[in-house]
Amino acid sequence: MGRNLFRKQTVMKRLKTFALLTGLFCLFTFPLYAEELNEENQLAEEPGLENEELPPLQEETEEETENECLESETPETNQVSLYPLIEAYKDRPEVEAWRKYYLSNEKRVKLLHDILENAMEYRLYVRKTVQDRQVPGELEYLPVVESGYKTSAKSQSGALGMWQFMENSVYPFLTLNEYVDERLDPWKSTEGGLSKLQDNYKTFEDWLLAIGSYNCGVGAMNKAIRRGESRDFWELCDKGVISRQTKDYVPKLIAIADLAVNYKSYEIRSEE
Repeated sequence: MGRNLFRKQTVMKRLKTFALLTGLFCLFTFPLYAEELNEENQLAEEPGLENEELPPLQEETEEETENECLESETPETNQVSLYPLIEAYKDRPEVEAWRKYYLSNEKRVKLLHDILENAMEYRLYVRKTVQDRQVPGELEYLPVVESGYKTSAKSQSGALGMWQFMENSVYPFLTLNEYVDERLDPWKSTEGGLSKLQDNYKTFEDWLLAIGSYNCGVGAMNKAIRRGESRDFWELCDKGVISRQTKDYVPKLIAIADLAVNYKSYEIRSEE
């Protein structure tokens, strides 16, 4: 019996010691835990990058927003250099023909309006990237021609995504394998599309040829230059050495960009 009493006393001492140590542990660690928990709650309340939106490049009044149709920002006079192709070629008959094509039909104007309005989330990113890379502002409207700014667009020839990359033209601009197809990523395909255009420009040192070769391919454009014995896009068109699709592709882009940027000049207004 004396042994049992001794064992009970020993167990009680150990329990008291354990309780004392546990109390001291909680006393010193709880404030630290509470501080960490408070910091985590503060971080959770901050906006995440996935919800971040690019701000408009220009401030707009409510009245201007109600009257706009194709474009959400109107370039100021000192911003005309952002659109060098419009400035240089808007009076070309080829561009004028496409401009009239759209302006002569309200449904076509509305189609452009809807494409640009629905793609605003992507366009703001494209515009910012275009400006950061210091390339012609008209390139913001290339996805209108290519895909109607649809991220999942697929052509009959197999081109895919907002920037319509073919499988054989993906490398080295995008990743394409059995697990990933960056052609469907609007952000990465924008980087890839603009990189490809800049690569074309390094080859031809002319933006019309660079844009045209985005449509027909660098090889086809080089062949047209050799056959036409010229590096002037319009002259190559007149000589008939460029395909009809590419011949229309470039002036169509310039016309659409002109209508979007200078919509007020053409008395285009949004519908109520």
